[in-house]
Amino acid sequence: MTLLYGIISVFSCTSARSFGEYRHVAHHEGSSLNTEKSEQKIANGATWQLFFTLKKPEKCIKMVFSSKMLIQTLKEPLSSEINTYYIVEKLVDISRYKGEKQNMLYEIGRNFDLRWNASPLVVLCTDAADPLKKLDPGLYRIRFTGLTSSNFYYRIEIYSAQEQVIFGF
Repeated sequence: MTLLYGIISVFSCTSARSFGEYRHVAHHEGSSLNTEKSEQKIANGATWQLFFTLKKPEKCIKMVFSSKMLIQTLKEPLSSEINTYYIVEKLVDISRYKGEKQNMLYEIGRNFDLRWNASPLVVLCTDAADPLKKLDPGLYRIRFTGLTSSNFYYRIEIYSAQEQVIFGF
């Protein structure tokens, strides 16, 4: 029942915004075998990472992430959806603070809560109260896991209003 409420709250939060506001969509498909691993873990599980670039400031972006595993059977492989847990981070320039690091990754959103209820759809919006959570032009990272050691396949779609995002650096 908690999962149902979590999904309803995600959709009710996004229903106030018309999906027609998003004029651009970018997608990326891949497999965990062919995706760069991340050093940071989620729930002590291996994670992979993808980068994307915003070219123009955005008020909100919508992300849809789906994953599946292929299970070998005697007849033919079967496709099985799996939960994917992901965190979206923004690359922030901290060079003005005169430390050793020039940049840091700052979490701006995730698709799961403290009870591990996950949603494939997340809407991230600029937060006027938090300057680090502005969806400004720059580099962003999606760090994700399927909490499995087996290879899995994924597809991510990012919807934007101002300009299509670009996967990669």
